[in-house]
Amino acid sequence: MSLEDQLDTEPAKGWKPIAGDKIVGTIVGIDERISTYGGTYPVVELETDAGRVAVHAFHTVLKKELAKLRPVAGDKLGIKYLGRDAKSGNYENYRVVLERADPSTAPAPDWDAMGADASTELAAAASATPTVGGHDDEEPF
Repeated sequence: MSLEDQLDTEPAKGWKPIAGDKIVGTIVGIDERISTYGGTYPVVELETDAGRVAVHAFHTVLKKELAKLRPVAGDKLGIKYLGRDAKSGNYENYRVVLERADPSTAPAPDWDAMGADASTELAAAASATPTVGGHDDEEPF
């Protein structure tokens, strides 16, 4: 899209979901904003059937899910707002799914970090007193 076209395009409307709302669209842009708490959060602009919508991912769960998926422009993104967590009531909960435009851009797990975590867990488990079944020769997990 040219600069001229961008100037003539309606700005994206902000998504203001209530529990159960879903949004699905193709990512046309990702920006970053400064939060009132001093950090930053992503703003994902989607092209939906209803037009352009900006999803402000300032809620922790949504921000974390997007960071884990690492979406890029061209990917198709689906978000469902589940509402405030029923058990604790301390956070807003979301379900996020992604369909990559180019599957080769999918982030790989950090296998080195997972291996180090597993080694740490095994070392901790080996030094722990087993509680399952009360026998010293049983695995603690």
